[in-house]
Amino acid sequence: MGFKVIEGYNLSALALDDRVMEFTSLLRAKKDGVGLFYFAGHGIEVGGVNYLIPSDIRVSNQKYIPYKSTPLNPIIEMMNETGKRLNIAILDACRENPFTSTRNNKRGGLASFSASGTFVAYSAESGKLAEDGSGNLSPFAESFIKELDRPQTIERLFKNVRTDVHTKTGGKQTPETKNLIMGDFYFKLPEESQDPSLHSGFRVERSQNIWRDPDTGYTWQKPIDNKEYNWREAVQYCEDLELGGYSDWRLPSRGELRTIMTENSYPNSKSYSGKTYIKKPLLETMTMKYQIFWTATKYNSDSSYSWVLSFNNGNDVSSNRSGSWYVLCLR
Repeated sequence: MGFKVIEGYNLSALALDDRVMEFTSLLRAKKDGVGLFYFAGHGIEVGGVNYLIPSDIRVSNQKYIPYKSTPLNPIIEMMNETGKRLNIAILDACRENPFTSTRNNKRGGLASFSASGTFVAYSAESGKLAEDGSGNLSPFAESFIKELDRPQTIERLFKNVRTDVHTKTGGKQTPETKNLIMGDFYFKLPEESQDPSLHSGFRVERSQNIWRDPDTGYTWQKPIDNKEYNWREAVQYCEDLELGGYSDWRLPSRGELRTIMTENSYPNSKSYSGKTYIKKPLLETMTMKYQIFWTATKYNSDSSYSWVLSFNNGNDVSSNRSGSWYVLCLR
């Protein structure tokens, strides 16, 4: 996959710190590329700070953990300071804290942490424990390795890992991610990797069925799905959508959907009104008669109603969430 690897096994506290310094120095030395930190081992949270536990730790009380182990958060912060366009941290290290009473405190796990420009994957939810498994690899590591060989975005990869681990562990363990990156990243590029739209793992151009609005920076699904959905189905539709190499679609808010509504209409023979109030790049695939679309915004304080926008006439009104309207997804 093109990564230069700095590895270590069963590291002492000093050796772990040395590897981390070598790693961050390498990231600073090369401006291009992607930084990836993978840690599998013991990790615990103490006082809201995550610590990676070395092999030679010998303490009798958790108050000594900060002095005898390696804090995780500064590692991710140092990765970001190197100026890489993308940094990835994968942590199969949510383990039981032997110093914490189960009666008075949570049993263990790592605290959630994220940083701008970084994709962080945890093998379990914040504050939860991860299983070691019965073989050489943990359930999380097994699933991750399996998914690595498939051409998919990093978001889709870890969504599949989450589902697989949750199933393997009978619902006891659910990996989570913190995603603050821009664009799409692939560990393995799709077969069309010779296409100029793909470069160094990043997709830089888009599918013909999506459109990026230069006025707002939002990327929109073109109105190509002529099926109507109730509100909950609309939310789920966008969450499950994979289009243009993206899997992070969502139902737009009322304000977001209004950004593609125009003051003046365009002629549209498919519309019952004979016109459509939508930005021209989206007009060509707008073939619905009643061009009314869901938004994610609740209507006033009534959670059973949401706002919908009509591109037939440029108005927005409320609708019961059990009603059926069209969907345009946003990312």
